[in-house]
Amino acid sequence: MSRVCQVTNKGPMSGIPYRIRIVKLNVGFYQTLNGTDFGPSKNKFVRLKISSHGLRIIDKLGIDKIIANLEATGQKF
Repeated sequence: MSRVCQVTNKGPMSGIPYRIRIVKLNVGFYQTLNGTDFGPSKNKFVRLKISSHGLRIIDKLGIDKIIANLEATGQKF
């Protein structure tokens, strides 16, 4: 699986770091992803790869809504 947050669908970006713009190296800037287990939702544990922004969305909406959205889009978790 690639480095993409399952909740926000944010992936890696590329660019040139400011400190070494003279050299012009393209560098990948990756999301900080955490493999997190969530408690019983529909009597099962769920493991998601999510970013810190995705954690805040889950705190706001609830894990049940997020899982329903993931199942509707056809993502596996």
